Amino acid sequence: GQSSAVTAIGSALAANPQAYISGEAFGDTGSTYAGATGKLTVGLTTIGTNVSDVSGVNLKERLESVIVTEGADTGRGKDVSSWGDYSNGVGQSWVTRGLIATDSALADEAVTYVLGKQCADGGFPTNLNDADCVSGHDTTAYSIVALQEAKAAGVLSAATLDAAIARGVASLKSAQGTDGSFGAGDGINSNTTGLAAWALRGAGEPAAADKAVTWLRTVYVKPAGTLAAHAGAIAFNKTAFDAAVSAG
Repeated sequence: GQSSAVTAIGSALAANPQAYISGEAFGDTGSTYAGATGKLTVGLTTIGTNVSDVSGVNLKERLESVIVTEGADTGRGKDVSSWGDYSNGVGQSWVTRGLIATDSALADEAVTYVLGKQCADGGFPTNLNDADCVSGHDTTAYSIVALQEAKAAGVLSAATLDAAIARGVASLKSAQGTDGSFGAGDGINSNTTGLAAWALRGAGEPAAADKAVTWLRTVYVKPAGTLAAHAGAIAFNKTAFDAAVSAG
């Protein structure tokens, strides 16, 4: 119901893609940031933009240019930057989705890389460089969605993807609080809970997703009371919500 607003946002981003996918504007000459390029590619593809020419930038080619094509990191999207590589598991999910969305020949490698990073507990790591695999709930949610899109696009075998998705879903469900919430390194919060709800619902787990939404409603500003003017806002956590209500 907000197609005109979505189109306006897409047009604004498409007018200057370099400002989003690189650090050219602040001295990082020749840079391309993997996660940002994946995000912009997915976003613009979703609204039907021809990403082969976005204000003179071929987003598909730029995205493919940051993909490692040999060695242990084959399929990983890495930042091209004079300041180093800050790519991580969240960005990799967007890189993978972008390659799938553009029917790139490198989509198989990216999905295979994601699968290879799955931790023993079924989750997916945010830090891709750690020797120990430590699941991140946000990254797990994003990765589940990426794998679902890979399955829909026929990238790799459905059985392989289904097994990985099932393990990821089990990891999220085991991390869910009794009140429906999810937390990350900064405690229980709406970002992680919202991402988990999104991934769980898409993976056919409506009960767990509904439970997460029940918690989200505790930090959601309703059109009544002292914060009525801010209806629709969602606080980061219950502490922030309570403080806002108290302060008016």
